[in-house]
Amino acid sequence: MKRWLSAWVRNDRGATVLEFALVLPFLLVVVGIFAQMGIYYSTRQTLQETIRENVRMLAQASAADMKNVGKITNFVKDNITKDLAERGVSCRSVSVTNQGNGVFHFSVEASLPNLLLLDALNPGLDKVKVEQRVLCDFTPGS
Repeated sequence: MKRWLSAWVRNDRGATVLEFALVLPFLLVVVGIFAQMGIYYSTRQTLQETIRENVRMLAQASAADMKNVGKITNFVKDNITKDLAERGVSCRSVSVTNQGNGVFHFSVEASLPNLLLLDALNPGLDKVKVEQRVLCDFTPGS
């Protein structure tokens, strides 16, 4: 009996599988964190690009168009929402406000998918928010 027990204790056949089973959960968490951060930065880049495109559109508006600021900001808001939907980003909120003197404040917030229930590690990774202030010069001749 002693011989069989000592032979079994010295056997290394299952050590590799056991080590792999111990390391695998940590490896999956690290891969999940990298994937979540990749999705976060990709969505952030999409939000910034969408804002940039709509700022260009807003900058092309003439001074005469700016008399209907409410219509233009609503149009830009709807356009941002539509652009994000086309790119597969679920939008939580879009805000375009005129702060006077040609200054506009853009604020866009989007939802992110949650991989591996990583909210426990970082609860802020379920959304992305981008804010940007833009000065548009609407003087006649610009």
